[in-house]
Amino acid sequence: MTDVRDSAISFEGRKIRMNQTKEGWVLHLALHPNDAPPELMSALVGSRFAVVMVEINDDETPKVDPAKVEANRITKSAVMLSQNVKFQEWAGALRYDDPEAAATNYIREYCGIESRTELATNAEARKAFNEMRDLFQEEMLR
Repeated sequence: MTDVRDSAISFEGRKIRMNQTKEGWVLHLALHPNDAPPELMSALVGSRFAVVMVEINDDETPKVDPAKVEANRITKSAVMLSQNVKFQEWAGALRYDDPEAAATNYIREYCGIESRTELATNAEARKAFNEMRDLFQEEMLR
């Protein structure tokens, strides 16, 4: 996929209501006429869009959820850690054909999760991951 930012349209909308149909949830947004992008207005009914939405503050800055930022940081950290050769060695993963997959399995088993993405929503798993990472880092300093 090319850089979608070049094709993106952006506008401010206000959530008016949501309701459920047999096709799924329907989100109703109100757009000020001056904010309605022509590309959106001229698109045929049934056109598909990739949608990214960020709630904004009164000063036009994005609302940031620190807990979500931290959860995403830990998930990314788990991915990078499983790619780290020193961690793979520490976790005993180098003896396998796919050390990265073995290191990923080690993280999942240690944290009691089925997927590293669970680190974003499971506080106990995040605690276990932080403990495991701290153990690894302490041993690397020796």
